[in-house]
Amino acid sequence: MIYLFGDFALDSDRFELRKSGQLVNAEPQALQILLFLVEQRHRLVSREDLIQTIWQGRAISDWAVSAGIKSARAALFDTDSSRRYIRTVHGKGFRFIVDVHSLGDELAVASTIAADGRLLWVMPLENQSGEPADAYFADGVMEDLITDLYALPGLRVVSRSASIAATASGDPPAETARHLSASHRLECSIRRAGDKVRISVRLLETAGDSLVWADRLDRTSDSIFALQDEICTRIANALQLAIATARNAPGTRDPTAYDLCLQGRAEYYLYTPANFAKALSLFEAATDRDPAYAEAYAYQSYCRCSLHVFAWPGADETLDQALALGRKAVELAPRLALTHGRLGWVLGFLGNREETIATFEQAVQLDPNNAEAFYAYGETMNRLAMPEKALPLLEKSYGLDSFVPPAWSFAKGHSLGLLQRYEEALFHLLPVPERVPGFVPCRVQTTRVLAEMGRMEEAAAQVKAIRQTAPRYTLAHAKRMFPYPEATERSRLTEALESAGLVAA
Repeated sequence: MIYLFGDFALDSDRFELRKSGQLVNAEPQALQILLFLVEQRHRLVSREDLIQTIWQGRAISDWAVSAGIKSARAALFDTDSSRRYIRTVHGKGFRFIVDVHSLGDELAVASTIAADGRLLWVMPLENQSGEPADAYFADGVMEDLITDLYALPGLRVVSRSASIAATASGDPPAETARHLSASHRLECSIRRAGDKVRISVRLLETAGDSLVWADRLDRTSDSIFALQDEICTRIANALQLAIATARNAPGTRDPTAYDLCLQGRAEYYLYTPANFAKALSLFEAATDRDPAYAEAYAYQSYCRCSLHVFAWPGADETLDQALALGRKAVELAPRLALTHGRLGWVLGFLGNREETIATFEQAVQLDPNNAEAFYAYGETMNRLAMPEKALPLLEKSYGLDSFVPPAWSFAKGHSLGLLQRYEEALFHLLPVPERVPGFVPCRVQTTRVLAEMGRMEEAAAQVKAIRQTAPRYTLAHAKRMFPYPEATERSRLTEALESAGLVAA
């Protein structure tokens, strides 16, 4: 198992720690402690736990445990007062507090492949244009290649987020492919110059690191779709796979609209008010170019919904436009999971349980391995005050892709808070602001949990943090963000936030 966190990669088999690909000279005992804390990151580790595991129950002093923790922190260069990786909970123990991605989790996913199936790792495309601004194009082409290759029968493809995180480990590609249990890897580089596009492709087999197929493909920008199709066909032929009869994600055949959508997706993934507004304008420009571009309408729907819910600048007064755009996307591409997922997200804020559930069920049936669809489904069930239904959906999401955004831990905390399992809820909620300081929904739910536990000073501190991020945030905004259809849940939220000091307007 390789655990990735921050700039570090901790390899349990080779018993070594790397930072940005470089080996860290750490004491064996420090690595033992670090590995134990990482493996037990979902709970608080007591001093007694460490003594039993690291020192096999021998009688040792508290000083020895503290010295061991200090050595583990030193290996992570975690010596400042902020304690970015290992936090001491005084009188109780220690906790590893950053998000960890486990490369070995991909092996569990790969085990579902048929005996004659294959797992392909599409490495992030290398941008050779010399223009940093062209990075969005390389990222977008990579994401679409993964989507198209996923449609090939008998082939499993490592997720986009897993691919990016695996590459960041710094290990040689051949070693990383073996850790991912990938049978093959695809190395690509892309260069744009004017209207010319060059993609260099190498398909390698993990066993023996042998070359299966390589080529350099020169095309014009208006034939980028044919180029992607050709790569998929060539890979299918090389791996002796049947070729899908149609692209998995019908989109546009207008290269300018496609480029605008790729730019919009790059802005969208940054998750800030300014980036969402910019993304929306780019998606709108894409549909101006191609009025039948379903994916761009789906992203517009999500952007307008987020702007409204967070009451960001430029937000619509209602969700009418977001809803209309979501329905239009589904109408244009009824077989695309993305369109149903985005529509379901909007419907959830409008409180229509039956239609929301039916829409999300359609999304996950169309793409049963889409982690984002299951996550959106789960968090929407929370907003509909159905945490018992949300939890298995969220677990399914985390199981499909262990390389999830830091904010995703919030949804499980939301479920547990609704179920009044407060300590468990805080375990998932409290680490999120350390990675995503401006993520207000997590602050709101943390405030509610702390207030209902009677920890009013801490709850008030959360409200203060909300105001630092969003000075005009009020109780009305919180009700818009969490529009529970049941009066009891709305009252719980209102009473908790008011008691913590959040003003009504």
